[in-house]
Amino acid sequence: MHFLTYYNNNVVKYDLINKFICKNSATLPKLSFISLRFNFNSHDLKQLFSGLFALELIAGQKSTFIKSNSFNLNLKIKKGYPIGCKVVLRNFKMQQFLVKLFNKILTTNKKYKISVKPNNSFSITIKNILIFSKLEKNYQFFKNLNSLNISIGVNTKDINFIKFLLNSYKIKT
Repeated sequence: MHFLTYYNNNVVKYDLINKFICKNSATLPKLSFISLRFNFNSHDLKQLFSGLFALELIAGQKSTFIKSNSFNLNLKIKKGYPIGCKVVLRNFKMQQFLVKLFNKILTTNKKYKISVKPNNSFSITIKNILIFSKLEKNYQFFKNLNSLNISIGVNTKDINFIKFLLNSYKIKT
């Protein structure tokens, strides 16, 4: 059993049960997915492919391009052009990334921003992506990348549940 699953079952569930009144343990909020994204302002293939490979190194899973939905004359982007890349993690890969995120990234890096969104998620924006050791080893390929957006989905809409869930995972909002 993964230790994050053990921590979730023994610490986080009891914190939530003691704080909020729930009729069933299945109604307790849980983390459902993690989405990692790089968004770019231009259609630069070098930057797109370096972002694609960076996400594959960080997540250990194949990533996909994000295509534009509309035409933008100022940025010279046509409809359907790739403007970013993303990967969605679930189950075991999600737990592996959370361990890496909680233990290494958020404890050593002070330049991140957490925001709670009303659409069942909260997001973390990491400005310096070179704190990932795999990316730092290949600095010349990944030095031009923008900030990494990490969205963590939760199966509840109540913001109080989401904030308490963050505090139980020892993340300061």
